[in-house]
Amino acid sequence: MIVFLWILLALGVFLAVIVIHELGHFLAARLSRVHVEEFGVGIPPKAATIARDSSGTEYTINWLPIGGFVRMLEEDETGTATPGSFAAASLPAKLFITVAGVAMNFLLAFLILWGLFFWGVHPVGVNAEFPDESVESRLVPTVRQAVESGLLKTDGISIAPITKGTSPAREVGITEGDILASVDGVAVSDPSQAVALVAGAQGSSVRLGVERAGEEIVVEVPLADGKIGAHIGYSGLVLDPGFEYRYSFWQAAGVAVRETGAQIQLTFSLLSTLVSNIIVPAVPEDRTHAVESLSGPIGIGNLFVDLVSVSVPVSVIFVMMALLSVNLGVFNILPIPALDGGRAVILVIRAALHRAFPRSADLGALVEGYIHLAWFAILIVLSIFVAVNDVTKLW
Repeated sequence: MIVFLWILLALGVFLAVIVIHELGHFLAARLSRVHVEEFGVGIPPKAATIARDSSGTEYTINWLPIGGFVRMLEEDETGTATPGSFAAASLPAKLFITVAGVAMNFLLAFLILWGLFFWGVHPVGVNAEFPDESVESRLVPTVRQAVESGLLKTDGISIAPITKGTSPAREVGITEGDILASVDGVAVSDPSQAVALVAGAQGSSVRLGVERAGEEIVVEVPLADGKIGAHIGYSGLVLDPGFEYRYSFWQAAGVAVRETGAQIQLTFSLLSTLVSNIIVPAVPEDRTHAVESLSGPIGIGNLFVDLVSVSVPVSVIFVMMALLSVNLGVFNILPIPALDGGRAVILVIRAALHRAFPRSADLGALVEGYIHLAWFAILIVLSIFVAVNDVTKLW
């Protein structure tokens, strides 16, 4: 019963994020004086009309609780452009309405994060699978960022000889359990710094400061093709369960702005990495890993069930809502037809075609129709693939 309730919660969070997205389109249309015929929660068929305002907008509840929509007057831009319709609006107004949903998703994420950073929030995890050190995130830090913030405690930088092949480190007495303190006299604080110092070492060997049994010794390690034949990483990583971020009201606002921006960057970076690994993987395992990382609504629902099974605090649910809102915003701004970004691109193309060929009124609509049809088919296939992938993970 509890699991069922959490599945409903996952569905409710997903629906709320989508409705906020559609609210962005709705408010932008009102500000642009474009008539909205219907604001629907859920996907048709219609279940009930709950209200109708003085402007004639119908507010409806629909049977499939997996989305929402805003239907504007003459949204398809076919036929005569009636004053007050989407078709009659200027190009800037159309673009404003089109991207307003994405902006609302980012605003929602910011507001949630503002509240969380003010009341206190624990990071939801450590990004070890697709780390991007160029982006500083508090909620999903890399291992290095987690160590620097204090979320992860460590005994230092470990160095252990490789077990297969030639290992100069093993030959000079480096053993598993040694702690790396310095490279050529430079103190090291994280593994990537140590690796870079070894890679940039001049000469045929490198001097390593190693801590062993409470004492530090200096070992001269010969280089084999610029390598020492050892694994370098963090030693004895332990998560601090009491760690949290908490700021004053206005400090929290600034941190929330930066974290929202970081999550947007990370989402774009992750999408780029996944697409690259699926299409042109460096090794076959990269494609398999990327495919297994894809998740849709089913995967999100299963994630909420997993969260309740480990009794996470309520704040984590709000973090997931903020991250989901960012993901939805980034996904929708992609220049893919049937998404907001693609719709914006098509609006610009249609305006350009109309300017270049003013007598060919149907040319833009014809081009748009073919583009939408092709991409709609692609999205259907992709959605089925992701859903099957999600179901497969449950077994």
